[in-house]
Amino acid sequence: VNKNREKLSSYLHNLKARGKKIIGIGSPMKASTLLNYCDIGTEVLDYLTEVNPLKIGFYSPGTHIPIVEEKVMFETQPDYALVLSWNFTDDLVKKLRGKGYRGGFINPMPTFHVINEVLSYEDERGKIVDILTDEQIEHVNYITFNKGAMRGNHYHKESIHFHYILKGKIEVFTKLSYGPIK
Repeated sequence: VNKNREKLSSYLHNLKARGKKIIGIGSPMKASTLLNYCDIGTEVLDYLTEVNPLKIGFYSPGTHIPIVEEKVMFETQPDYALVLSWNFTDDLVKKLRGKGYRGGFINPMPTFHVINEVLSYEDERGKIVDILTDEQIEHVNYITFNKGAMRGNHYHKESIHFHYILKGKIEVFTKLSYGPIK
């Protein structure tokens, strides 16, 4: 538990220092224990979401984090959500993604891990998913293409792209500023 405590606290404080908006999902009693034990308060979490109307409008015990209706998270779209009902993480992720939450999920227990699949964009061509949104790297994306879709027709002055085809075929055209299309 101590190892998780340090990882979680350090990770959350690092995200906050980088300007990320973080909330908590749910406010069960075990959340109060975890938040107080890890010394996580309003300096890290903006609010806790809840579906139980008996808890909405109050504050978490000891840490005084405001408890708001779940719908607020869809309106504000925070960067990360700390799952405080960690025994329901899989179900909560599916439910909240289905309702339109686009941020990452942080699962504190029993083993600390981050679920970072963040849907950045979707249209008739397919999806673009940011995989590593919390790393010190510019972009790592997973991109799907629907049959016949065309992407691109743009350029990057200073970035390098590596493409890995996981399934199917793709035709890629490139052009350097001083040469022909290849």
